Amino acid sequence: KLQFLYFIGYLIMERTPLLGSKEANQKKLSSLMLVLLACNTMNGPGLLALGSIFGKAGWAYGVVGVGVAAGVTGKTVSLLNDILQEHAGEEFSDLSHKILGEKGYLGTMTVLSCSLAALTCAQIVVTSQAVDSFLVNVFGTSSLLRLYPSVGLLTTTSQSLTPFPEGTYGVSLGFALDAVFCIFLGRLDITDNIFPQMLSSLLSVVSLGMLLMYLSETRDPEGSVPIVGSDSSELLGVSVFCFAFVLAVPSLHDTARHKGTFKTAMKSAVFIMFVICCLIGVIGGSYGPTPVPGNLLQAVFESSPPEVVKLAGYGYCLALLLPIPVYSILLKRNLASLTDRPGFYSIAVPWVAAGVCYLQPWFTSLLNWSSLLCLGFINFTVPLLLVVYHPDCTVSTPRRRGTAVFLLYFTTFVIVCTILQNLFK
Repeated sequence: KLQFLYFIGYLIMERTPLLGSKEANQKKLSSLMLVLLACNTMNGPGLLALGSIFGKAGWAYGVVGVGVAAGVTGKTVSLLNDILQEHAGEEFSDLSHKILGEKGYLGTMTVLSCSLAALTCAQIVVTSQAVDSFLVNVFGTSSLLRLYPSVGLLTTTSQSLTPFPEGTYGVSLGFALDAVFCIFLGRLDITDNIFPQMLSSLLSVVSLGMLLMYLSETRDPEGSVPIVGSDSSELLGVSVFCFAFVLAVPSLHDTARHKGTFKTAMKSAVFIMFVICCLIGVIGGSYGPTPVPGNLLQAVFESSPPEVVKLAGYGYCLALLLPIPVYSILLKRNLASLTDRPGFYSIAVPWVAAGVCYLQPWFTSLLNWSSLLCLGFINFTVPLLLVVYHPDCTVSTPRRRGTAVFLLYFTTFVIVCTILQNLFK
């Protein structure tokens, strides 16, 4: 508690500018900006599924599941921070090559690339559909260039959050606008994306607050979330997706101005997202028909809400759009040791994958499985292995190593059990 109070006081009393200063020709970020960046990295489409997840699993299982994911994430970040103190400026790719060897390096890079691609695809799909819906609301129509099975131009006047039919392969106007905006910002570094991230945080707070107020006022009187539900098969996958930011920790640590408060800043971000996840799960699980729709925002739009609520929904989608370039930047920084053109691949691969997944009915299942198989591995297994196999006993002390081994076995057991539950449900 004293450490947390000290950190809050430090944020208030910190005299250096919020946006960072030049140190060795590189901008450094304050603790408050690191909290905002970490929250933005965790803020994603997984939050929109929590209403449905809590409705099926029950609020007791939901809170415990989200709490376990948050607790393990916080402890993993704490252990990884101890490693980064001795390896300043190094990414996951560098650490895995030094500590885990060549095979560990290749495995880490494979899973890291898949994880960042999955996170990027999820954001792109949700925000592109929202942009198309916004264009319909403002201009009365939006268009899509269909590429398969036949080439043609489709137009829509649907004001749904998903205005184009599922199963269509093509590029919509919203997707194209998303790409132009995000590719431009993705060519910059993290410290050059400060203003968009601050705007994203502001939009998230305002829009989520308005949406939660609307949900609480219009919820179904008979639709309260049960204490214990009947289906928790998707709980862990979505929870891992909501806290999938450990892969960004090395880059955030590298840009931190004050390393001493970095651990507390990351734990504060995890706690903030835990509270947000619980609020969305409990309030969203009580809204609308039973079962609660998988995309809570889409259910709100289909209920013909007031225009101000629609604007809040579009504002939240814009808040999801702004962090997309950060994922490309993280991938670029890690691919720098693998290829001479990290900038090209970090942008081309996620956007091509998103173009294939766009408007496909199997995309939700793909995200759930990628969360379990890839995000769980890169956010928990790899950082904990770095602690276990670190050669320096003064960095990886017996106590830290023992904690890492326990968390390693625990997360592996839970992930395997959840995979089996999804396979045989």
